[in-house]
Amino acid sequence: MFGSEKRRRILGAAVAAAAFTLAGSALAQSYPTKPVTFLDNIPGGPVEAIKRAIFAKVKDNTGATFIYEGRGGGGGATGLQAVKNAAPDGYTLGMTYQSAINLNPLINLDLNIDPINDYIPVTNLFSFGNVWGAKVESPYKDLRDLVAAAKAKPESVKIGIFGAGNRFFIAQLEEKTGAKFLLIPYKSITDAMTATLGGQIDAHFDTGGSVLAQKGKLKVVNYGAAKQSPLFPGLQTSVELYGIDTGSWFGAIAPAKVADAQVQWVAREINRAIKDPKIVQMIADQGYVLEASTPAEFTKQLRAEVDANRVLARKYPDIK
Repeated sequence: MFGSEKRRRILGAAVAAAAFTLAGSALAQSYPTKPVTFLDNIPGGPVEAIKRAIFAKVKDNTGATFIYEGRGGGGGATGLQAVKNAAPDGYTLGMTYQSAINLNPLINLDLNIDPINDYIPVTNLFSFGNVWGAKVESPYKDLRDLVAAAKAKPESVKIGIFGAGNRFFIAQLEEKTGAKFLLIPYKSITDAMTATLGGQIDAHFDTGGSVLAQKGKLKVVNYGAAKQSPLFPGLQTSVELYGIDTGSWFGAIAPAKVADAQVQWVAREINRAIKDPKIVQMIADQGYVLEASTPAEFTKQLRAEVDANRVLARKYPDIK
């Protein structure tokens, strides 16, 4: 009797586990049943082209439709707020860049954005080193020249910035070198580039691919990453020169409480699409580094970055 009862309990547990697994599998297989909209808080440029290519490949692979929708503004806050407030049904997700989610909410508490609890990290798509673009006629060859000029004559060097991450980089640079730059804020990278091309400012923060697309008009005078890029041979990085890393990334996020099966499906299919040889080449052409992380890996990364940036926010309390 005891043996029979024990066998029944074991069998019952096995049936329950199988039913749970099948339910999760059924949810994953039935999703998505309609288009999934991604709200991107940094639209435009070569980055948008890569994201659209990824979405097109997902459709080729699965038949699912991912809709791209730009939601720029507010240093990324506009898009983040929209994702946060979206229904957690898996049909409104987001695209974000690094400082929009792991830094801006820490220094602008009125945004009421909790980067850890308001979102589920889905996957880090790719990373890159921020660059400074300047006119090809500029006398500044690299970051050392810009620092020397801003040190010799404070606020004579005008730098176009976009978002708080740029301000924190320059704050650290000024502290280490004694230079003093004049910061000119812009609503978008495109606006800052236009000002550089027009001679209103000396340089601006940008992506490498965006500056390279202006060949003959712009040049890269700083690459903010740990390692030099083959796209800018011989150009020493901000880490090599001053120990300051301005690397960044673009990733996909979901509102809190979206079902794990949906998050895992999106991450898996985006990561499958992004590894297509043509998309890999698009990413490499822009000087970006493929990441394609799992939700667990991306969550661990975001938590570590938020912890580190809380320290920066306390050190430079006046940056908003």
